[in-house]
Amino acid sequence: MNIENSAAGYESLANVLNKAYLQAATGKGKERHAVDRPFDQQPMQVISDLVGSADGLIYQAIKKAQESQRLPEGRDVAELLGAIVYLAGAIIYKEKQRGYFNYTVGNVDLSGVTITPTAPKTVETGIGGAKWGD
Repeated sequence: MNIENSAAGYESLANVLNKAYLQAATGKGKERHAVDRPFDQQPMQVISDLVGSADGLIYQAIKKAQESQRLPEGRDVAELLGAIVYLAGAIIYKEKQRGYFNYTVGNVDLSGVTITPTAPKTVETGIGGAKWGD
């Protein structure tokens, strides 16, 4: 992310978004979740594809925002940056489902390729016979 080229007056926003990006790309997010996979193919996306919803990603963002309120200085901001990353994941999921998301897999450029949304799958939750999905 190039903060120097941000719109005048929006440098602080670009700085925060860059911090969230760096946390996911180089920090805890990469260590725990990436396993050498691109961001849009990490567990947060695969699980969302499985259940047919971005609800889990949105829940995680809300949870992280709430938890940030009781954390000490420094960890509170890191938790909020994580919430931003989960919201970005929700946006990516929704754009993929709508066929708007352009990305590259390996050396194959899929920019402009229309992605056909998949139907939600029914998943047994194990909670009182409840099901997620169809």
